[in-house]
Amino acid sequence: VPVDAHGSAGYTPLMLACSCGSTDRARALLVEGLADHTVIGGALRSQTAMTVAQRDKHEGCIQLLEVRTRASRPNGRSPCHILTTR
Repeated sequence: VPVDAHGSAGYTPLMLACSCGSTDRARALLVEGLADHTVIGGALRSQTAMTVAQRDKHEGCIQLLEVRTRASRPNGRSPCHILTTR
């Protein structure tokens, strides 16, 4: 199963980890599983791992995703960052 596959509710494993506040699982998916933090999913196909973590107020996951976002683009502006800072 691809690491960024959407489950029946539309969430990826990374989104589910961030929804539960599981920073260790999110880190493992990003580092070991090479999950894409910019994948859009959720029930309305309008969420990213960052929006899920922000919605559920899981600071550890938010910080982890912020580091990944900054590292993904030289100017620090990935699609995930743009979507979550509007």
